[in-house]
Amino acid sequence: MRFSYLFPVLIIACFAAFFNKFSYTDAYPSFETCSPFSCNSSTIRYPFQTSNRTLSCTGEVAIVDCQDDQNTFLSRIGELCYNYVYRVLGGITQSSYSTRSIRIALDTPGLDDCSNIPICTADNYDKFYLADEYEWGTILICQTKPPYAANIKEIECSHCRSTNVSCFFVPPPYIGGVDDSCSIYYVVVPADQKYNSSDEKNLLKLMQTGFEIKWNISDDCHTCETSGGLCYTDSILTAPVSTASDLIACICTDGAHEHTCPDGKHLNKKKWWKTPRYIA
Repeated sequence: MRFSYLFPVLIIACFAAFFNKFSYTDAYPSFETCSPFSCNSSTIRYPFQTSNRTLSCTGEVAIVDCQDDQNTFLSRIGELCYNYVYRVLGGITQSSYSTRSIRIALDTPGLDDCSNIPICTADNYDKFYLADEYEWGTILICQTKPPYAANIKEIECSHCRSTNVSCFFVPPPYIGGVDDSCSIYYVVVPADQKYNSSDEKNLLKLMQTGFEIKWNISDDCHTCETSGGLCYTDSILTAPVSTASDLIACICTDGAHEHTCPDGKHLNKKKWWKTPRYIA
């Protein structure tokens, strides 16, 4: 009889234990797991990560490749020119984090023979976005000069293996109706649209000179970092707004905190419905 009275209590206790176990994921990553580290001439911290640390530290980041002994490469920059590898010119330094900007250039063998110029499209509503000095433009590589060439600029592309091609800049907005004799490539070009410098008049030099990108972090994330913590984030923060919060936790040397390292609000576990979303 006594057991019959205890049975409902045991059922409730077991259910509560089960719910508690599966309502939470593992503890937040440690400070050591996500702490800044060196990559050749670069210092890597949020919003940059290597591919093997991404899921344990944060979600929406740029993926860094440190396999080269001298250069830092980015194999992903949010949604900016997706799936192309970029070389970071000058590395990612403390000055880069202060200005939230780096200069990058495409790193692909196809640039040497004009066979693999990346088709690069993106809007400016990602965490990473083009600096104001640059914009999306179009390059035409043509067998014959287009009949509507009045508003486009011819550029030198003798490095292309096909010696019978001509290359042109098409200032934004993009013009349609290109015939089959031209290949179309979308690239980043100087926003002034003058194309007067020697680098701008040469296709290979333009690609190698690269361009500047910037990124945003939320005010909450910045406050966390200022307090000595590491930002652990979830959603994409659109540019250039910096007031929306994407902070899940502030990872500190003594564990995860709600806002800042000295706020006294420790977070030991995170509920499953607050697990960060990752882009595949």
